[in-house]
Amino acid sequence: MVAYQIIATPVVACVILAAWVFWRILEPGHSATTQNPLILVVTLSLAFASLIVMLTMSLAGFYEGWRTGGRVAGGRPLREAIVDGPTVRLLRSLLSKVRSKLPMS
Repeated sequence: MVAYQIIATPVVACVILAAWVFWRILEPGHSATTQNPLILVVTLSLAFASLIVMLTMSLAGFYEGWRTGGRVAGGRPLREAIVDGPTVRLLRSLLSKVRSKLPMS
């Protein structure tokens, strides 16, 4: 689960940075408060999106860890239990799609 959260951290950091940059563009200065409804809506939406990303990755990591642990406890080798998981299958399909879109040299 922690590994999934570590993977999600750069995404969440970029979203929070984007909210801060948006705030600073619309309202430059040193003020830490605002009454601009656009800034409030965008900032709260991006904060909520960050929460959803971290929650989703935490749940995915929990599921993947629980599933892998159950398979290993059932006698399967660790590598086989990980490779058969939904995350690795998803990554493989994404990589194959990316490779198929790359121009042949």
